[in-house]
Amino acid sequence: MSEGLGRLRVGATTHVVEMRRIRDGWHVVVDGEPFTLDSTRAMVDVVRGVARVGEQDIPFRVEEWTAAGQAANGAAHVHTKVRSPMSGKLVEVRVQQGAAVVKGDVLFVLEAMKMQNEVRSPAAGVVSSVQAKAGETLDTERVVLEIGAGDSNAPVPVQRREDTP
Repeated sequence: MSEGLGRLRVGATTHVVEMRRIRDGWHVVVDGEPFTLDSTRAMVDVVRGVARVGEQDIPFRVEEWTAAGQAANGAAHVHTKVRSPMSGKLVEVRVQQGAAVVKGDVLFVLEAMKMQNEVRSPAAGVVSSVQAKAGETLDTERVVLEIGAGDSNAPVPVQRREDTP
């Protein structure tokens, strides 16, 4: 696999994973937990969908992957401002500054006309700032948070999504 950020499924659980090449291996963040993998002890076979760590084989499936420094359309990913799509009450912010997100993750919930609307991430990256709080009334196009390429050397835990059968 290449450096980047994405979702990998292991069994019934989907994990947010970020991988960066370091001198003798990989710096990997899985659901906000950092790991360092020595390249002599870890190997990933994307074709077979198996990661070998030490003596253990871990089958996985790539659900989404964005190469480091690239947006989904291939353009350099610098900063994405996520705005309120309509006027309404900010019910919940589901991420915090420093959280790794992938395209499609729910970032916040906005209530308008008695309906709750989930606003999803338009790009992969790391939340660089959160500019609104739950309970606030937002105008259309108000910036709620920003997503940047970021640095996850000090990651914030991200909630795992347990898929229901």
